[in-house]
Amino acid sequence: MSVTGFDAFKLYQSLHLHFTDPKYDFFRYKGSVKHCTPDKFEIRRDKFFFHRLAKKYPITEELAFFLAANFFSLKVDWVRDVTSDESEDVYKSRKRIKESLEYVVIGDLKERGYTVDSLQAAIVVTNGQYPTLLTQALTHEIHEETVVVLNTLIHFLPTWGKLITDTIVFPAVKTRYEAYTPFLGIDRELFRESIKKQLTNA
Repeated sequence: MSVTGFDAFKLYQSLHLHFTDPKYDFFRYKGSVKHCTPDKFEIRRDKFFFHRLAKKYPITEELAFFLAANFFSLKVDWVRDVTSDESEDVYKSRKRIKESLEYVVIGDLKERGYTVDSLQAAIVVTNGQYPTLLTQALTHEIHEETVVVLNTLIHFLPTWGKLITDTIVFPAVKTRYEAYTPFLGIDRELFRESIKKQLTNA
């Protein structure tokens, strides 16, 4: 069954929560959001945008990833922000990265010349400051997806959350990274072996 405007509205609302509220898990709650009803949708002045999204992305999984990619990448204040040319570019770019994720991650590690020791050093938080790996991601020296993948293997985000003193920007970054992880379909064993081989040969 094709996505309806109301379906798009529910996805938008639930994924917005997923990427902004650490207590809400889109997958755990199966996209359910309180007070998100057809009646309330019908009286919204912006419902046209949701119908537009549903028409453009009629498959639930495709629309979910489109929205996830944009919530991960952009400051989205309302639905019109994800109906722009920029939002389409973001989706296509993130989709390409997802489809070649191993190549992207290994490429980042190779380009930065990482070894086992230097990667371990790059995730260390010193004096409450951002670790090197995070700084590289936020300044686009490496892909943010690389941090997301590495975190699934090393689980450093919880430690960063405790040690990084920035309580304004970093908590939102941490939430974004954790929220985006399930959408990448990361094969942990594949990456563990591939990265181990790369770092061993570095």
